Amino acid sequence: MIRDIDLAWLGGIIDGEGTIGNWKHNKGGFRRELRVTNTNHILLNRVKQICEKICEAPIKIYRENHNNSTVQAYRVVISRKEYLLKILMSVYPYLTAKAQKCEKTIEDLTTKKYFRNRMLLLQKSFGGSLTSSAEGNTEPSRTENRLGVCNDYGLPPEGMI
Repeated sequence: MIRDIDLAWLGGIIDGEGTIGNWKHNKGGFRRELRVTNTNHILLNRVKQICEKICEAPIKIYRENHNNSTVQAYRVVISRKEYLLKILMSVYPYLTAKAQKCEKTIEDLTTKKYFRNRMLLLQKSFGGSLTSSAEGNTEPSRTENRLGVCNDYGLPPEGMI
């Protein structure tokens, strides 16, 4: 179980050192990523550990290669949609500077048709349940996770932003 203090710490690091955005993919498209870059390997190792707890999967630390730099930089990159969504949903209540960008990214990830089934699975893992409508469609029910994030897509209530 991940502690709220760890999520708050990660939210602060993402606000200060991280970037949530779209990057050009080498295959011609764009991909959404969360990047945290710093010269302190110990700090990034802690980011990696918390992200691994959230995603329940291994995360890598990459070396930055800048030709003119005398200082070695490191980067944690989260681009897999499931992991990105889990992390953003977990730290959203603790973000300030990047809260709007986080909210937009969560919205984009959860409204894509091809991502709908995975979102339903994620919602279950964050404490939600599924209900069936009269037509037999499975729709997400209104849910509140352990962080108090509450609505159909795990976004905070209006007044929380």
